[in-house]
Formats: sequence, structure tokens, C-alpha cells
Amino acid sequence: MNEPDMDERDMRRSRRWSDGLALCLLACLGLQGCATTSQAPGVESSPEALVEARARARWDALLAQEYQQAYQFLTPGDRSALEPWDYELRLRANRARVQWIGAEIKDVGCAELRCEVSISLTSRFMAPVPGVREMKVTTQQEEQWILIDDAWWHVRSK
Repeated sequence: MNEPDMDERDMRRSRRWSDGLALCLLACLGLQGCATTSQAPGVESSPEALVEARARARWDALLAQEYQQAYQFLTPGDRSALEPWDYELRLRANRARVQWIGAEIKDVGCAELRCEVSISLTSRFMAPVPGVREMKVTTQQEEQWILIDDAWWHVRSK
């Protein structure tokens, strides 16, 4: 092999390596952006605002019967103790009797690493009493959210 061929091959190898490094850096930066809890400039990022957004997203998923998505809001501890299929099974069993048809976040109060969310939950009860096909009821629910590793998580009521 002559000397120019070696330089050309080294240049191609170096270019592939630098292209690969650039792609890797872009991928890492992209993943870092997904993992952060910071908000876009001008968007409120108080604990109350962050928890309200997450609570709303969780209830949107529950109302749409997207239980696997709602499962992702549970604390890491709850997710380690409860399989996604079991969580979905429990919610589907409850839905045979009670259907959630609306949820409105009324208030969010935070102190330290814990937030309490007040929700106005509208439900439809199927055949609650003889002669009545269904009944709609609105109740107030309280949820607990805690901060773990820079993210807010819903604490499942036992």
C-alpha cells in the first residue's frame, strides 16, 4: 500500500467517527431535554403549576381509559409494587359500576415535597337503585403528589 491510500482511509475513518460522535451528542441532548421538568421560557413552573399540569394529564388519560398512560404518573414505589396490567385490571373492574365522565382541578396546594390536589370528579353510576338506570354525581376528591428526583408523582390511595 502506498502512503496516500493510508491517509485517505484514515480520513474516512475519522469522518465516520466524528459523524457518529455528533449523532451521539445530538441524541444525548435530545434525551436530556425529554427528562427535564423545566418549562419553556415564559411558562409558569411553580410546583403548583407543574403538579396541576400532571394531575390534569393523569385525569385526561383516566377519562380516555388510557390506563397504561395513567400508570406512568404513579410513584416509582407504586409502580414497582403494582404491575401495569394489574393497575388496568383494577380500574376496568371499577368502571363496570362507576364511570368517570369529568374531572376538574379545583385547587393545588404545595408544601415542601408534597402537594395536595382537590378535584371535582363527575361520575355516572349504572343502575344505582331499582327503577333508576343511571345517576350522575359530582364529588370532591383529594389526591397526594410527591416530589421524587425532580419529578412530581401521584400517590395511589390504598
